[in-house]
Formats: sequence, structure tokens, C-alpha cells
Amino acid sequence: MTVLLVTQPGAPDLPQDYGAKARHLQLLARAGIRVPASVLVPAQAYTDFVALHGLGPQIAAFVRAVEGVTRWEEVWEAALQLRSRFMAAPIPAQWLAAIEAGARSVGPGPWAVRSCALEEDGRLSHAGLHDSVLGVDALGLERAVRQVWASLWSDRAVLYRTELGLDAATSAMAVLLQPMVAGRVSGVLFTANPMHEGQLVIEAAVGGVQAVVEDTAPLFRVVVDREQGEIRVRSGESVLLDEEVAQLVQMGLAVEHLLGAPQDVEWTWDDAGVVVLQARPITSLRVLPDAQGWRQADKRPWYLSLTRTHANLERLHQTLTTSILPAMEAEAVAMPAVEGLVDAELLSQIHYRQKRLQFWEEVYFRHCIPLAHAVRQLGTLVADVLAPKDPFAFLDLLRGTDLAALRRNEALFAMARQAAADPAALAALGRGEVPPLLAEAMAAFQAELGNLLCATSWCEEGDAPLARFIAMVATQPQPRQQETRSLQAHDLEAQLLAKAPHPHEARAILDLARAAYALRDNDNLVLGRLRERLAEAEAEARRRGLSLAERAASGASGQKGGGCVLRGTPAAPGVAHGMARVVRSPQDVWRVQPGEVLVCDALDPTMTFAILLVAGIVERRGGMLVHGAIIAREYGIPCVTGIPEVVDRIPDGEHLMVDGFRGEVRLGGCLDPSAPFE
Repeated sequence: MTVLLVTQPGAPDLPQDYGAKARHLQLLARAGIRVPASVLVPAQAYTDFVALHGLGPQIAAFVRAVEGVTRWEEVWEAALQLRSRFMAAPIPAQWLAAIEAGARSVGPGPWAVRSCALEEDGRLSHAGLHDSVLGVDALGLERAVRQVWASLWSDRAVLYRTELGLDAATSAMAVLLQPMVAGRVSGVLFTANPMHEGQLVIEAAVGGVQAVVEDTAPLFRVVVDREQGEIRVRSGESVLLDEEVAQLVQMGLAVEHLLGAPQDVEWTWDDAGVVVLQARPITSLRVLPDAQGWRQADKRPWYLSLTRTHANLERLHQTLTTSILPAMEAEAVAMPAVEGLVDAELLSQIHYRQKRLQFWEEVYFRHCIPLAHAVRQLGTLVADVLAPKDPFAFLDLLRGTDLAALRRNEALFAMARQAAADPAALAALGRGEVPPLLAEAMAAFQAELGNLLCATSWCEEGDAPLARFIAMVATQPQPRQQETRSLQAHDLEAQLLAKAPHPHEARAILDLARAAYALRDNDNLVLGRLRERLAEAEAEARRRGLSLAERAASGASGQKGGGCVLRGTPAAPGVAHGMARVVRSPQDVWRVQPGEVLVCDALDPTMTFAILLVAGIVERRGGMLVHGAIIAREYGIPCVTGIPEVVDRIPDGEHLMVDGFRGEVRLGGCLDPSAPFE
């Protein structure tokens, strides 16, 4: 394997299939624009690496597995497994020697190791899509190259390429090696403002360009008229002189002219002047509202926004806990009681609550969901540092986190234990009555944790459903929450902190992951309170006989064909047998009986109390981090997720076997393990 010169004088022309990013740098260098000295590890090295370690079939299986999948969590989990294979496979010594020699030819280090996928930054921008590793020393060079190769199959890369109509199965990755350039000020320059094409925008900050790209430093922002060259808007503390702004404008327009389209240019300013680090085409990726809401528009910016830096995640967590979630909670509490409203006021209140719920659901989509990347950040760190055989071993580090749903379940257990010791109390509970023994405890539970069971309109029977549920819990052998953290988890944490290159950063990533993991319950529950307030208003309108458009039905009835072995994601280990209890709506949860297998579309935190009774869980929504899977692992209950249309494919009362090791669900007619797959 040989590396190729890119920017040095006399370097041969790069072929078309060597990656647009490298070709752009070569064109700029030949035009006299300063760029870092660069060499290219060609895509053939990636192709040979894949063949050498037999990764081709795994990549093909990954592409098939995510075909048609739209949930980011499911794609990420599949991508993590594939990334783990890349990070565990060594680069042959002879190849590594050539890579190291190429890196030394452009400087003594540290280096920037940048992605250069074949289709990257050609006619379409791939900004932030693949990994670039900065500040790499000689010891980290091999790992950095493998990380860039693996990033070809990251969740955001695959989803983005799918949106663009590119063939993920035929993609390949070259790698650029450059010396780190230490500028006094750095930034990005958009030769055409996506919001106003007659303007050019410069964003800058003191230090390296990463501070600007990752939004971790105060920004100086300048908007310049493209034709007149005049500064139209200036904000932030100035870090550039006017003549330096003019020089950047001239450079940016020259880059645009050379590359034939408006460009997003990363640059830094060292003692000798401006250095262009990379240039890519600008594509207008604004998300515009439509009749179905903003989420139905182009999702590519959202895919990219889901992968955040640690500093960004820290700020996001702070914003959620101190601003967004309290405001959401306060709005739910402030909504007036509906019983005292006249009909016109009630209908107006329903309309208002619908609008506010839509607003907060969009806030949730934009801000709460991206915080989940804190958990994935931990998963990637564990995979990269420890290379465990199980890429989801990091989930052990999250077990025992203070989840609201677990606090609710422990309170239910406590009441059940009291009732089990008193036959009269147990009999009263079975009749749906509140026994004197538990009157105070049940009242306190309803006041503090009742909203974690169901929405108001789903519990119109008062305490009766809760009483009968506690009776069932008291009379059945129940799973108990696993040990707070196992010895294995403590060992894993110790190994991670001992082997991580930066232990303090690893500790911060672990702590934030645990905080974000807990919020996967809390943010849903707070949003659920707004849904409750809408539901109670709609229920009051129906009680009065007012005309009200019914909400969409939760699911179709009737079983669809599809074989007697269904396959999904193995989300919690173990094997369970039981009769299916198909749950199509939250009120159906109260029908669950001990020893049944709960089958549902999506199990949210207000419904996971039923896990105290069930033998297994099967869910349409996929992933290791959905709420059903999280709680199932805490109690050691087998769980399989990600089975399409599962509530229509499994009839209520069907005998099932749930295999949480292999991610399979076998229906009654196919319980012979040797039976063929569908």
C-alpha cells in the first residue's frame, strides 16, 4: 500500500474516484491558496482492509438490516456493532509503516486525520457526516485511521446517504493526513448565506476551528455584501480587523470560483496568513414547515444534529433540566380545571391544549431526543477503549440509574408486601377496594406517583384498577430490581477509567450518560402530563356530548400473515414462555395478567409498571434504549424489540416463546426450535 501526495508541487493529478475533498485541496494548492500539506491514504486501502478481515458480509448484513429503518436509535445500534468490528481489527504492520511514513512526510505531528469518502463534498455537502480526528500523535495514528474508516458506517452517514439516494453498499473511504495548523484565530466562511444568497458570512473565534464548528467558544460573526464588499452586520467581540475580513472575503470568492459553486470553507489564520483547511459545497438544508409539521421536511440537518460534542451535550442537559422541562411542567400545572368551564370555553381550551402539546412535542423532538447521544457517546467510548466482545456491554454501567419508573415500581412493591401479610387487605384489593391498612400509602402514592401509571382519562375508575393491580403483585412471585450495579459493572467502570487516554473526560462522559439515561423517563413523563391535560378536556367534552373530532385509532385489528417466527432486536437476555397480551392503548395495560407476554407498539414510562407482572416483552419500536428494554433489563425480563407491525401479527392469547438472547419470538405453532424461519 502506498500513500499519495496531494498538495505538494509536482504531485500527480488525483483521479476522479479518489474523493472530492482531496481533489479540492489539490486545486486550491495549485492556484496559490494556502492549504495544509496533505497526503492521501487511498480508498483501496479501506477496501483491502475490509477484505482482509472478512468485514464485507458484515457490512452487507448491516446495509440489509437498516434498509427501510427510519428510527435513528435502531440504525445507531447496528452501526455500533459494525464500528466495534473495525476497531478490533488491526491494520497490517506493513500498511501502518506506509501510513506513518506518509504522516511524517507532511510534518512531525500531531496530525489531523480527516475523512475523504469517494462521494464526500462533491456536488453535495457532507459537513460533519464522517469522523475527523484531530491532534493525533504517532501512537494514536492507527486507531484514528480505523475510526475514520468505521465512520463510513455511522448512523448519520447511512441515513444521510439514504436521503441523498446514494448507494451505501458501494461506498468507500480514503483518509487525508495533515499536520495540525495552530492559528491564532479560526472560523468558517460561507460564500453564500443560505438565507440570503447576496451575502457572505464569516464566523470566527480565538484558537482552533473546532471551537467554531462545535459551538464551544464565543463567536464573532460578520455578514458581508457579496457585490459591494461592505460589512452589513457585525456581532460578538471582534477577533478580526476589517482588512482581515476583506482578505477572507477575497479568499472565499476565489475558492468559490475555482470549485464552481458556493462553498463552506474552514480556515485558520497563523503568523503567515490564512490557511484553508477544507472546502465543501453549500447545500440549503433548512427544515421548512409543511402540512404535516416540520419533521416531515428534509431530515438531513436533524440527523447531523443528533451527534453532539460533549460540551454541547452538557449545555443541552443544563438547558433541559433548568429551563425546558420546568417550563413544560409549569404549563401543564397552570392549565385550568375543565369542570367549571362553559361549553365554548371548554372547546377553546381543547384547541389551545392541542396547539401547546404540538409546540412542546416539537421542542421534545429538537432538544430532548438529541440528549440521548450522551448515552451513545459512552457506548462509543467503551467500544473504542475496551473493545468488549459485546458492543452493548456499556449498558451495565447504566444499570441502577435513578429512574422515575423504578421509584414507582418500588412503591408498588412496598404496598404489595404489606397486603400479602394481611388476608383481609388482600381480599379487599382483589375486589378493587382500598383497605384501611393501605389507605394512607395509596393516597400518598396517587398524589406523588399516580401520574406515572396512566393519564387521568384512562383511570376514570379511581383507585379500583390500582387496588386490583397491587393484589396481583402481592400474590405472584415477582422479579426484583437487579443489584444496583453488579461487580462486573464496577470492574468495567474501573477498566474504562484506567485505560481511557483522558480519564477525567471519560468520567465526565460516564456521569452525563447516566444523567441522560434517567431523563429518558423524566422528559417523557413531563410531556405525558400535557397529553393528560388534553385528554381530560376531551373526555369532559365527550361527557357533555359536544362535537369533537376523534383522535386517530391506535391500531388496526386482526392478525396479518408473516410466519410463526418473528425476528427483532435482542434487547434484554433470557427466554420466557407465556400467553400474548396485546396492548394497543395505555388503558389496555390494566388487562395484563401475571405470567403473560406483553406485546405492544411502544411502551412508554407510564405503562412499564405492568412489567412487574409479565414474563416477557415484545415491542414494535426497536432498539436497546427504548423504555421497555431499559426496565426489562433492570428486572431481568426477556425482551425483544423492533418487530414491524407486531400488534397485528400476534393475536391476543397466542402462546409465545420470547428469546431475548437471539431476538426471536416464536408463536404457538412454531415452538419447535428446529422450525424454519419465515
